[in-house]
Amino acid sequence: MNGDLEDEPPLLGPQLRVMRRAKGWTQVRLARLMAVDPATIQNWEVGRRGISVHVARLLRQVFLKYPAGKKRS
Repeated sequence: MNGDLEDEPPLLGPQLRVMRRAKGWTQVRLARLMAVDPATIQNWEVGRRGISVHVARLLRQVFLKYPAGKKRS
């Protein structure tokens, strides 16, 4: 493994949704952290738009950097 972006496994929409919900984040919260429109998060999660390898890396960094939010009841 040489650290290239191509070495990382792809991130799929359903995985993104599971990860986001596990953090207790809304789509709006994740969109703010990623500096994208909330519709972009929704499009990734439902598979309308693919998640590039570069964006997947950024998403993983955001999930590692920021703590979980409060869980909804």
